Amino acid sequence: AIALTGEMNRRFYDPEQGGYFDAPRSLAPVLPQSKETYDGAEPSGNAVAVMNLLRLAGITGREDWHRMAETTLRLFGRRMLNYPTSMPQMLAALQFSLSAPRQVIVVGSPEDPGTRKLLRAVQGLFGPHRVLLLLDGETMGDFLAGYQPFYATLSPPGGKPTAYVCRNFTVESSTTDPAALSRLLSGMPP
Repeated sequence: AIALTGEMNRRFYDPEQGGYFDAPRSLAPVLPQSKETYDGAEPSGNAVAVMNLLRLAGITGREDWHRMAETTLRLFGRRMLNYPTSMPQMLAALQFSLSAPRQVIVVGSPEDPGTRKLLRAVQGLFGPHRVLLLLDGETMGDFLAGYQPFYATLSPPGGKPTAYVCRNFTVESSTTDPAALSRLLSGMPP
């Protein structure tokens, strides 16, 4: 996701005004450079890009991606105000940007039944302002620690799959019990 976002930014982002072109910038001499915002049967590329930038910035701490998302939201602000029903996914991205999303980080092997139960506990609850991550112990944890050293501090006690509820790279709570995790998340704003 991180590599694809970098490629998306390189090929489609407008560094002068913000927003994403519908065709690669390299084709500007051949194709018109437009920026779609209308959510039809599929959300617009700009809305999806903004939400991805916000979520990945929250995972990696990449402030440049957060700024790109904010710039794009500002670019389409007047359109959101005048035609909100045509841009529901962009409005969802705006709402996400105004929240302080929680990260629920499950540390454990994807094959472990305990890990799967913790993941199901999170996925079974409505949480549009929540980011769910699975750290498989070594590979993903080491990769993300390259962006934020915080991830290297998360290790399951006794090797038991553990869910950490965090905000701004600070652990608020942790548990190994799926029912306790459901209760904890149910008591928090979505």
